[in-house]
Amino acid sequence: MRDEKLRDLETRYAAATSTEAKSGTMVVAAQQQQLSSPPISRLAAADVPPQVPETQTIARAQPSGTTLLEERASFSAAKNRAVDSLRGSMTGDLRRLRDLVSTRDSLFQSYNQSGRALSFKPSPLSSSRGFTYSWVAERVKSASNVYELSSLSRDIREIRSRVQEDIDLIKRMKRGA
Repeated sequence: MRDEKLRDLETRYAAATSTEAKSGTMVVAAQQQQLSSPPISRLAAADVPPQVPETQTIARAQPSGTTLLEERASFSAAKNRAVDSLRGSMTGDLRRLRDLVSTRDSLFQSYNQSGRALSFKPSPLSSSRGFTYSWVAERVKSASNVYELSSLSRDIREIRSRVQEDIDLIKRMKRGA
């Protein structure tokens, strides 16, 4: 309906501005037609759908032949699949990180038991934003959108990097002694 009104306005405008319409009677006729038609503000207000109950809005068919409810449901299902897929991937990343942390801890413990003169403290399991491993793991379980999960993924990568640096340091120190 809005497209019909827009086309009607474009037709009137074209008629009013064409070279043929500039002759006296055509211009007067076009102006009278414009004055007799409802103002644009009323046409714009007519384009705003009236407030109707949700059931009537849902049943209205979309141009593609699907209803609004079906479109919303398919969008919601696709969003949920994306979130679940990313969450599953990140859960695997967290599991691998936990294994890496236990490797680091066992290497650190064996290094300390060997009575080396040089000692160090392993890096804390936290990201540059101050989020700990356990906090990130909990947030991954409860995240509701892809943006939040991708932000948490960065924290996981930072923690993994810190743990890997500790492992590399322990290995170098063991070789050097």
